[in-house]
Amino acid sequence: MSDRMNLSTEEKSRIASINGKIQSSKRVAAGTHPWQGGEVSRRVTKDRLSNGTHNLVGSNNPSHKRVKELTHNFQNKEWSREKAKKQIAAGKNVFASADNPAFIKYTCQYCNKIGGKNGMMRWHGINCKSYLLS
Repeated sequence: MSDRMNLSTEEKSRIASINGKIQSSKRVAAGTHPWQGGEVSRRVTKDRLSNGTHNLVGSNNPSHKRVKELTHNFQNKEWSREKAKKQIAAGKNVFASADNPAFIKYTCQYCNKIGGKNGMMRWHGINCKSYLLS
């Protein structure tokens, strides 16, 4: 166990990748890999549906639980808005964070106009009318 603790992240990732490839190879050889397509995929899906282990059947589907609790995004828009507001306040919403490139403003060094990246890169800097007129 101590040997695993001494491995770097890259080594652990490489070992996990190799292990995943070995497991996939075994499933392909046994004819149970779902990506083999056609009959194999249909057979695996039918087996999972009949066993009740398919991810869309019964309590296995987290959306079913959210629909019953009326917390599914499509059912309760106010709940979704409140959840988004909490994420923004906690700094966890990537779309509203200050790191989002859409919110970064650029200033032209020649005319001092402020704007988004695309417009500023196209029409300002060395393409600015103030630069071209000077």
